Amino acid sequence: MLFYREGSFTKTYDQFIKDLHIDPVGSKNYIEIVNIFKSIVPSGLNIFTIEDLVEYITNYSDALNIRFKTSGTTGEPKFITQIVKNLIRHFKKTKNDLVWGFCYSPHHIAGIQVLFQIVLNKNTLIYLFNKDFKSVENDIFSNRVTNISCTPTFMKMLLPYLNREYKLNKVTFGGERLNNYIVDSLKERVPGIEIRNVYASTEAGSILASDGELFYIPETLKNLVKINDGEICIHHSLLGSFENYFEWFKTGDFVDYITPDKFRIVARESEIINTGGYRVSLGKVEEVLLEQKEVKDCVVYTRDSSVLGKIICVKVVTDSDLKGIKSIIKKLSSLKQYEKPQYIEIVQKLDLTETGKVKRV
Repeated sequence: MLFYREGSFTKTYDQFIKDLHIDPVGSKNYIEIVNIFKSIVPSGLNIFTIEDLVEYITNYSDALNIRFKTSGTTGEPKFITQIVKNLIRHFKKTKNDLVWGFCYSPHHIAGIQVLFQIVLNKNTLIYLFNKDFKSVENDIFSNRVTNISCTPTFMKMLLPYLNREYKLNKVTFGGERLNNYIVDSLKERVPGIEIRNVYASTEAGSILASDGELFYIPETLKNLVKINDGEICIHHSLLGSFENYFEWFKTGDFVDYITPDKFRIVARESEIINTGGYRVSLGKVEEVLLEQKEVKDCVVYTRDSSVLGKIICVKVVTDSDLKGIKSIIKKLSSLKQYEKPQYIEIVQKLDLTETGKVKRV
């Protein structure tokens, strides 16, 4: 059974298991993935087959810990330790002939969760992270990739290259708000594709399920996850080794209910700022700007101001000139005057974090 493929470099599951007991050789990316699993497999443990590894992880998930970095979306990444039980909470048993496009850093929570999904099902991993998107498209086509898990930003950058018939059956999104433009565009380019959206907290792992951009609290977590004053809160029992001195951990993610049971995530606490005495959601401003056909991509952020506290800024990817973009923003009737960006920069592309999210700094 093939476990790993990156260009012409491949490793079978038998070779992967042997590499857990020695210093592995091969591509840097493969070695990093092996070392993640080595960190939870004690030296001398009798693991000789992939079945042994699956049984070990499954039986001892509440006693195994993995250390990884936060995303760094609004600052420098920090290290955190999480128990494996939380990372595989929503593990789904699948066929072992699936081929996964691996589109995350293996050092962050989303990448680690995908790794467990792949290994516990004995699937094949095609390494796609940190590659140019023309190569990513070709790898998806030539390796007959069936499943992808990625950020909405990753897919937004890949979409222009998707122009062939693929074996792709399912795409799982996570890490950022998912908008309908990406969903509709993907369905148009890959007919019949199944789309899933996952909400995961670095402190607790995956906790919400979704169809499209609307989330709901799974029945099994109804007593452990709640919405309090519009904010997602998690019971301390789900936090693993993360230090928290209160019964409920506030995630800093805020929602709006669309139906009695389903809601969409509208902002992070760090994305709600005060400018001149007014509260503004940077995510809302971003969504309005992205509705304009002249705006290919953008990110809204802030700068300190001695007068207003914060001023709203935007980096825009566009073919228009600065004068044209200023004119568009000035005429946006759905934005209040205090919500409109005061500093505008036209760029060729947006900066990304190590996890493939847009960097909001």
